[in-house]
Amino acid sequence: MLLKLIMLFSIFFIPFLAGCSMFDDVFEKNYSLSSVASFPDDVDELKEIWFFCERCLSDEQCENHDIKQCRDVTIPGRDEALSKAVGRANVEAVYFLVDVAKTDVNGITGKYKETPLIIAAYYGTQAHQDIAEFLLLHGADINKTYPAIGRNPLGVARWKHNVDFVNFLLKHGAEPAVHMGSIENKE
Repeated sequence: MLLKLIMLFSIFFIPFLAGCSMFDDVFEKNYSLSSVASFPDDVDELKEIWFFCERCLSDEQCENHDIKQCRDVTIPGRDEALSKAVGRANVEAVYFLVDVAKTDVNGITGKYKETPLIIAAYYGTQAHQDIAEFLLLHGADINKTYPAIGRNPLGVARWKHNVDFVNFLLKHGAEPAVHMGSIENKE
């Protein structure tokens, strides 16, 4: 009976233990900021990933796969993470990504090559206005026209009929005369 237990143990349990370490290579940690930037409940995870990578990139004892993830995924992914945070009006993530992670407030991302201010203008809610004000205070370009969408933030807000956001942009210096081409066929 004892021999059977030992055999069962060696057949099932030992390969399981060996398999756990094998799966570490297959299922590496994901340090993508974009995957957690959208949801307010994930802000702590966003911060944890960022601070881990800051330490990892300055620490000689960090493992190579962690360094690679941080250098190739986390750092370049800041712009996309900011765009996702703006789209979901995740204010805390936006503040963190701009103030701490030093993300470019004019960074262009996504299928339509938009900036965070363009995204805020698209949604146009009060929370998006608050985010837009923060972005403007940090250097967002209110009048730049983006060829991929053929509009500037004011043009996008007008197109989406976000009247309050249009007024907000005008109050903050948006120039109505700046080129705002047609985007009717670019949806």
